[in-house]
Amino acid sequence: MTAARGAFRSRGLRAGLAAALLLSTSSVALHAQDRDLQKELDQLKAQINSLKAAINEQKVETRHTKEKLKVVAERPYSPPLVAAVPEGATPLFVTADKKMHFGAITITPGGFVAMEGRFSTRNEQADIGTQYSAIPFGPQGNTNELVFSARQSRIAALVEAPISSNMSVAGYGEFDFLGSGATSNRNESDSYVPRIRHLYATLDNNEYGMHVLAGQTWSLLTMNSKGITPRNEVTPPTIDAQYVPGFVWKRHPQIRLTKDFNEKLWFSVSAEEAQTTFGTACAAGVNAQAVTSNTGATETATCALGGQANLNGTAVTNFSINHVPDVVGKVAYEARLGDHDVHLEGSAIYRDLYDRVAYANGTAANLDTTGYGFGGGMIAAIIPKRLDFQVSGLIGKGIGSYGTAQFGDTTFGSNGSLSGLREEMLLAGLTFHATPSIDLYAFSGVEQVQPNYYATNAAGTAFAGYGAPNANNSGCYNDVTAGTCAGNAKRIWQVTAGMWDKIYKGNFGEVRVGVQYAYTQRELFSGNATTAPLPALAGSPRTVDHSILTSLRYYPFQ
Repeated sequence: MTAARGAFRSRGLRAGLAAALLLSTSSVALHAQDRDLQKELDQLKAQINSLKAAINEQKVETRHTKEKLKVVAERPYSPPLVAAVPEGATPLFVTADKKMHFGAITITPGGFVAMEGRFSTRNEQADIGTQYSAIPFGPQGNTNELVFSARQSRIAALVEAPISSNMSVAGYGEFDFLGSGATSNRNESDSYVPRIRHLYATLDNNEYGMHVLAGQTWSLLTMNSKGITPRNEVTPPTIDAQYVPGFVWKRHPQIRLTKDFNEKLWFSVSAEEAQTTFGTACAAGVNAQAVTSNTGATETATCALGGQANLNGTAVTNFSINHVPDVVGKVAYEARLGDHDVHLEGSAIYRDLYDRVAYANGTAANLDTTGYGFGGGMIAAIIPKRLDFQVSGLIGKGIGSYGTAQFGDTTFGSNGSLSGLREEMLLAGLTFHATPSIDLYAFSGVEQVQPNYYATNAAGTAFAGYGAPNANNSGCYNDVTAGTCAGNAKRIWQVTAGMWDKIYKGNFGEVRVGVQYAYTQRELFSGNATTAPLPALAGSPRTVDHSILTSLRYYPFQ
């Protein structure tokens, strides 16, 4: 019994020790688990705090972005910068398409550097522009001429800015180096030096299709390729800076108002600077010209003055007396025949030819004579994007200075008044886009003027005016010495062809090379030459000039 009790106590003791040990171990384990859980909670709290900080930073950044967007939205429209420009490669206001932005203003530079040459079989003593009305006869006409010139190089800039969603303003300037201070005049291109080709501003309202232009640019008579819009004029693609006979143009100060209807039908009117040129002498730099009337009396016509007050005052230059601008109107229509685009236009011009005449009987008067012209043109894509055809012309009286050949506008009537010369101009040509880089062209043009003269005696043996039949042409073919070649120019026509090749186009601009050949004939009115040495050849003199022109041009902003 005693032994049994002892064994029971022993087992109880062991069980108690085991329970105590189990409880102790469980407590340690629980404490360890609590520490691990607390560590994990601390880590979660740290992560939560980090996320809260990131969220707060994002809120601040979002608020700043909204503020910036609000400021930008309140600013006038400014074209975006092109992201393709590597940072630091160009100033931040210059885009990849070589335009500059200053706020809402966009500036597009332009122009080219040219090295050009001309070889002619008749020596005109001229630069890169052929003086068609001065192609020489006689000894000078039997010498060749070689000219190298960089003076057709140009600098240009277009400045544009939107005023509102429907209205914009722009200004354009273009200059070259073909002017000469001693001969600066207003006859055709206002050739003061440095020579302004274009300098004008435009205001366009697209909602109402209204357009205003003020400044110097191509005459409204010059044909456009699209509507009646500046910088879309169509000029022959020649190297010759005087273009092709038959091409109608001037570059004069003017103010122009244009209305378009859905950019399909256009109407325009312009008031342009007036400048009369004279087919028979109105002596340069003096006040008067002696005119013999049909009764034999001598009248004194004041038709041109020498330049004063910022105008060229040299004796080789005259400035006509003007009191009414040339008024030009034009209508244009954009048509489409199948997949062929066709541009059509018609135009008209009114001119006032003005002088003052002092008569032999002691009286005097200011006299006005009307000059006028009607013209038009067409450009058609015969083969879309491949072959283009164009034709244009002008006919009228007193319009010679609007032609490339530069016939005079007027001669004198028997009473001393100005009398407009009747003239016709016609130009036609093809341009073939052989490849994306090569263009081939061929053009032909003609200008001719009608005679305008009267007898100055009762016997009808003496004449005055333009194309007089008693002009002495005996020296026109004298190759030895300079003889008399007094006949007035009757007709000038030309056939020319050439090509342009863009030999490089890339990040540094464009390089183009061109070559042109021209065949030009100048014909005078027949005269009455019965004197030695060559009376048999003195009827209607003609001379032919063969020219070859070359050009190498670099366009840095293309």
